[in-house]
Amino acid sequence: MQSPILELLIKQCDDDIVSFSQKRKANKECADLWGKTHISLGLLATISSSLGAIFTFLSNPMPGAILTVVGAIASGSLTSSSPHQREAKRREIAKDCDVYISEAEGIRIKARKLGSEEEIVEAYEILLDIKRNTLTKIHKLN
Repeated sequence: MQSPILELLIKQCDDDIVSFSQKRKANKECADLWGKTHISLGLLATISSSLGAIFTFLSNPMPGAILTVVGAIASGSLTSSSPHQREAKRREIAKDCDVYISEAEGIRIKARKLGSEEEIVEAYEILLDIKRNTLTKIHKLN
């Protein structure tokens, strides 16, 4: 029979694993979206600017001017929204969630194998620091 403290720690680890798995998934999906946004805006800016230049040299200024404006807007959006930085931050948080999940699973296994209560509580305190740091990063982005 396990002590009530170990049972509580196992339950908390189980709950946190589910919660951090959801956070990891959400941050990976968000990072993917920012990555696609980065590529889309970059391609739009490059293609429209290039076509604008071609139309200008072909003595057809109106389509060239419109495409150049579209390229400028896409380029400005790319610069102001910084999708590459947002993607990197979301991927970092997803990795932090992976670390937390691994650590929580390790503590849960130790607790079930009846490691010393003192050792498990000490490991859980370290886990709480990881949890706090990860949640702080998540809240700063939202």
